[in-house]
Amino acid sequence: MIIDKPQDDEFDLVSVIKLIWSRKWKIAITVIVFAIVGLVYEKISPKKKFNSTSVIERMDSTELDKYFFYNDIIKSNKSEQIYKNKDIKDIEIKVKGRSESNPYPFLEISPQLLEELFIETIKNRSLFKKGIHKYKLLDASNYADKEKYEDAITKLASSINIIETIIDKELNRSYFSIEFSHYESEKWLSVLSFVEKSANSAVKKNLQDRFRASLEITKLMKSYEIEDIKKQIENRLLDYELKTADRLLFLREQAEIARAIDIAKNTTEIPAFGSQNTMFSKIQPESQFYLRGYEAIEKEIELIEQRTEADKISFIDGIIELEQKKRNIEQNQKLNRIKYAFQSSPLAEGNDFTAASIMIAGTKFKYPTSLTLQIAILLGLIFGVLNVLIFSSPATNNSYKKK
Repeated sequence: MIIDKPQDDEFDLVSVIKLIWSRKWKIAITVIVFAIVGLVYEKISPKKKFNSTSVIERMDSTELDKYFFYNDIIKSNKSEQIYKNKDIKDIEIKVKGRSESNPYPFLEISPQLLEELFIETIKNRSLFKKGIHKYKLLDASNYADKEKYEDAITKLASSINIIETIIDKELNRSYFSIEFSHYESEKWLSVLSFVEKSANSAVKKNLQDRFRASLEITKLMKSYEIEDIKKQIENRLLDYELKTADRLLFLREQAEIARAIDIAKNTTEIPAFGSQNTMFSKIQPESQFYLRGYEAIEKEIELIEQRTEADKISFIDGIIELEQKKRNIEQNQKLNRIKYAFQSSPLAEGNDFTAASIMIAGTKFKYPTSLTLQIAILLGLIFGVLNVLIFSSPATNNSYKKK
């Protein structure tokens, strides 16, 4: 009978499991060491690329209340139309792609307008370029020359997406957000802070410049209107002088005729010559005005020649109305009230102003999933088990051999 001899190099699976279990703390320590090494490696390894999203928030109602007085004055100015000279054509102005026809183009402040100006300011990416350079999102030493460094900044700034998300199309509700991918999250937050502050300053300056331009346009229109009215008054005075000269010439001729035929007083009924304003109508020389008598005619000549400048106004149609219109324009205080309202608003120099805000603290970062820790734990487990199996003493191993 042949008896098989036990093989020394054969291990029972149960004995192996028992051996590993008996050395479990050793394996656990090995796994922990590998995990720590993995975490350290992850910490000192190059920055991981992130994807970030930052929402842009409109001005809230509390901030809008600061413009209440200013907006109220502007609305009043538009509805009442300070100067009512219909001969002056409206000035067409363009605001954010929209055309408005208004002789006094002062802008009302609204959250929508401020957001539009803010978005327009950051969309050209120039502020992002300055921020990227200021906070060294790119290392200039990695580029051959300044031109290539500037090109890299431009390319990086161009990768920034400003996206509009529609919430409700019918109600025209939406919000904007900034999306960006890079490796330096803290530096990116600094860039966002810089862009927000710079954009708000740029929008404020833009509105200040527009206000000053609107003010100058309105003042210029006011001076033009006054100038036109003055010219109308001058023309009417000139017309009066010309017509009066013609009248005096006619009266002197008629007086001479009356003297020649010795008609001192009006002794014959003559046709009516219309209203008192007939002195301004051209009277034909053949009219028999001399029949009034030279005494009346010469007295009229005397009275006409004695008229003062103030007296003449009473004999010129419409000149009093023109003087009133000119005085009303000169004394109008609407522009001063608008200037005062502007100075009391956040738009004035030195006052706090916010067109829109980037929700920097609420910026969401997404990083690619890291397998470093998982791999380190797996390697630690494998190494620990192999260490137990390989480096355990022969006596210990023999006790787990199956005969």
